[in-house]
Amino acid sequence: MERLRRLVITTFPEDPYTAKKIVQGESSFKPHVCGPKNSNNTIDCGLWQINDIHLPELNRLGLNRFNPEDATKFARVLYERNGGWGDWVYYTHHLAIR
Repeated sequence: MERLRRLVITTFPEDPYTAKKIVQGESSFKPHVCGPKNSNNTIDCGLWQINDIHLPELNRLGLNRFNPEDATKFARVLYERNGGWGDWVYYTHHLAIR
């Protein structure tokens, strides 16, 4: 697990605390875990609990959401594209200042 923590904090050096908290809350640092079906019948899987809706883009980029390095790269893509942590339910429900 220490290797995964290092991966997360080096990928998000500007906010390593939040990055670690999100991964802990979403997957408990377990790269092969999937959650239950969402209301739209999609499933979130992997270290960052990346949703099925992202599978076409992951495939196009040659990334696998069950691979911790790939999932963390894609988490960085989402973070940059969307301006922060809003894609992660753990952040929006537990960490975001309201």
